Amino acid sequence: CEIIFRSYDGGHTAITKVSVTTNKLYLKDAVDRADALVEEFYTEESYADVQAALVVAKEQYNDENATQENINSATDLLNDALSKLVKNPYANVYVSSSVGGSVLYEGELYSGSNNKLRVLIENGLTVKAVADEGYHFVCWRDANGNIISTNEIDTFAIDYSAYFTAEFEKVN
Repeated sequence: CEIIFRSYDGGHTAITKVSVTTNKLYLKDAVDRADALVEEFYTEESYADVQAALVVAKEQYNDENATQENINSATDLLNDALSKLVKNPYANVYVSSSVGGSVLYEGELYSGSNNKLRVLIENGLTVKAVADEGYHFVCWRDANGNIISTNEIDTFAIDYSAYFTAEFEKVN
């Protein structure tokens, strides 16, 4: 934004140009924090509020003619929504089993790959590996293939997303 001041003195005109810039650093910081959020980690309503405020914030950030007042308002709106985010008490947990067995969770058997469960985070995940006839349980593996337990029945602490695979092998 450019402001021009004119002053007249005894028939002479003096023109002074002053450039006024806006500061979007705090807005950028809030936008970056909101963009980094993972939707499943928060309740649907609180996440939607952040997304609505994020739209307004990005409009102001991308507007070359935005006033500092509008920038500050968008920053405050987004920071307020971010401060009111509510963590989701549930996690998406995926359980799989290799050939030769299944996974028992809350009385239901799951076999095959990536069976999605909604699990209350504070309770963790208690599962049992159930071997088919002619097979035996070997171990539980995480998403990276690391052995995390050799107990047929186990309780795992979980975060917002977790993968567990029960591995079985044929009895010789």
